Amino acid sequence: NHLILIDLTNKQISGKQAAQALDRAGIETNANAIPFDVRKPYDPSGLRIGTPALTTLGMKEIHMSTVATFIDRAMNAAIVKDEAALLRILDEVKEFMSAFPVPSMA
Repeated sequence: NHLILIDLTNKQISGKQAAQALDRAGIETNANAIPFDVRKPYDPSGLRIGTPALTTLGMKEIHMSTVATFIDRAMNAAIVKDEAALLRILDEVKEFMSAFPVPSMA
């Protein structure tokens, strides 16, 4: 499936906090409610990740472990409120993404 819903209830971070931190690290995700979520809809316990944008840019299975590592590192940085780490990850994400330019419409 091209969509992944991550249950963050066993982490020290909400879906909203995770999505905002990942955005600061250059990774676009969405906060999302999980089944039987006890948190409010505006600050749910889940995080939704989709791969269509990545595969459209030409990424394959081999690249997904790098993406997962970025996500894991950024989530851990967010939990300990390490903004400097998020900025370092942002730089690494930009470098990684430079190998996958957006296709031209021309």
